[in-house]
Amino acid sequence: MDHKNKKWLLAYTKPGSEVEAQKNLTNQGFMTLLPMISKSSINDSHPSQVKPMFPRYIFISVHLYKEDWNKINSTVGVSNLITFGNKLSFVPREAIQKICSYLDHNDICHLKDIKKEHKKGEKVEINKSIFKNLNARFLTKTSKNRVLVLMSILNQDIKTEIPFNHIEDSISSETFKLIDKK
Repeated sequence: MDHKNKKWLLAYTKPGSEVEAQKNLTNQGFMTLLPMISKSSINDSHPSQVKPMFPRYIFISVHLYKEDWNKINSTVGVSNLITFGNKLSFVPREAIQKICSYLDHNDICHLKDIKKEHKKGEKVEINKSIFKNLNARFLTKTSKNRVLVLMSILNQDIKTEIPFNHIEDSISSETFKLIDKK
């Protein structure tokens, strides 16, 4: 197949219908990518949750001149293709390759496998304990499972040591520019 003429499109799905949209698009012969995230606890006491990496979005590879890509908008589970005005928007192949580099053979990214090294001064969000949803600044790692953060409470800066798994996990956010159809 001529991969040079294939383009990656992005479709917006109906709420919670990413898997249904993927199944229906695949049944129509389209190649899709629905990256998922598996997030499990550090101590494995809770089963891992698998959720879409990009909720309500699915990537679709199409050959613009050989495939009837117009039927994507009427596919069950799909709301619409992402466009800029009346122009189709394409996801750069490099962006797809970068996303795929995080995925296993089932298109799942296992967050437990990604060891994010925080930098001193980096903003983090506390996601557990009485400090849940509080923003802080990462200072240093104090042990294998604990970190020192700087929180601002009532206009006072407070250094405190908390478990590493209490700060929000995240994949490095990289901005991918969509390209207008020429």
